[in-house]
Amino acid sequence: MTVQIHEKILTKAGINHLLEYMNKEDSYSLSSGVVKKQGFVWGKSDWPHKFLTQILHKVGVYTAPYSIFMTALDYQLTIHTDTLEGERCDKNIIIPLEVEEEAATVIFKNKWFGKTIALNHENKKDLDFLSNKPFNKKIYDKYLSNFEYELLQGLEIEEIYHWRIGSVCVFDSQHMHTNASLSKAKKAVNIWTIHNDKSTTNET
Repeated sequence: MTVQIHEKILTKAGINHLLEYMNKEDSYSLSSGVVKKQGFVWGKSDWPHKFLTQILHKVGVYTAPYSIFMTALDYQLTIHTDTLEGERCDKNIIIPLEVEEEAATVIFKNKWFGKTIALNHENKKDLDFLSNKPFNKKIYDKYLSNFEYELLQGLEIEEIYHWRIGSVCVFDSQHMHTNASLSKAKKAVNIWTIHNDKSTTNET
C-alpha cells in the first residue's frame, strides 16, 4: 500500500516527551514560521533521534531520513509534493502531536516523480493517474473548498488521514497532498526519507 495509517503507535507519555522537546529553546529552534525546529543531524544525542527511530521501525520505515522537522501549522498549504530529492524520495511520515480542532491531510492518488512542485493548471497535465471524472463534490465541499474547483479536475483521492493523536501516517513521497481546509492549528513531527544505501535508520 502506498498510504498506511498506524494506530496507537505513541503513548501519551511519548507525545508529551516530543511536545516538551518541541517547546524547548535550543540550537534547532526557529524564531518564526510553520517550522519550529529543523536541522537535526541523525544520530546526534541532543534531540530525540532514538525515540523517533523506534517509531519509524514500528511503522516499517527503514530508509534514511533526509529531512526531519517539527511544525505548528495554522494556514492552508498548496497541493504539493515533498520530493526535494526527486525519484530517490521514499516516504513521508506524519506524527501528530496536538490538534485544536478536527484536522486532516488529503492524499491524492496522483503522483509526481520530479522535484517538489505545487499544483497549478499548467503542471497538472504531467501527473500520473489523471481522471476524466469530475472531482467528488462532497469531498471538495468538506475538505478542499478553499481551492478553485477546476484545479482539482483529474485528481482522485487515495486517502483522507484524519489526525488522531497517537497514530502515524506513512505515504509515498510522490503523492500530491495538502492539509484539509477544515484544519486549524496543529503540531506534528514530519519526516521525509530517501533511498540511500549508505545511511539507514538502523541506529539505536
